[in-house]
Amino acid sequence: MSTIAGRVLDADGNPVPGASVAVSSGPGPVNDIAVVTDVEGRFRLGNLGPGRFALTANGANDLQGTAAVEVAADEQAVAEIRLGEVQPDPTGDVTVVADRVDWSKVRLVRVSLRDAATDPGEGPVRDLFFSPSNTASATWGSAVHGPYTYTVYYYLAGGLQRTVGPHDGDARTLVLDPMQGPPG
Repeated sequence: MSTIAGRVLDADGNPVPGASVAVSSGPGPVNDIAVVTDVEGRFRLGNLGPGRFALTANGANDLQGTAAVEVAADEQAVAEIRLGEVQPDPTGDVTVVADRVDWSKVRLVRVSLRDAATDPGEGPVRDLFFSPSNTASATWGSAVHGPYTYTVYYYLAGGLQRTVGPHDGDARTLVLDPMQGPPG
């Protein structure tokens, strides 16, 4: 199996400990979907097949960074992700709030959003990630100020997963609560 190892750095090149790093897209199923960086900002995602992967890192204060990495079969690729402020489009912002998530039961939350006017699989999808070390609200800047479709994936303790959605929404704020129904 292949691996991706690397570091998450801030805009000044300093390591970012406690940032979540997740595979936001890849050529197939991923066993290690997300990890948290160590005190030196280092991470390692293992058990990957070969192909091109998109990684998303989330740090404190709503800082996010992305990287695209090509991984050969049975090799280790190296990625460096620099965090920078997310610049959402002010015409269609949707804020996702994760302060109701019980982090003693939930290890990671992924929220996938896309404009409702696009067909599934055709329009751009934005993934927002939340973890015990990254519970701050995050904003998705939609290209249009209108309805959107979202799916919430809760990765629970013990390796369980709960998926909520897909659902259509038009509220400008989604409040996540895995113990209740769809966010709203």
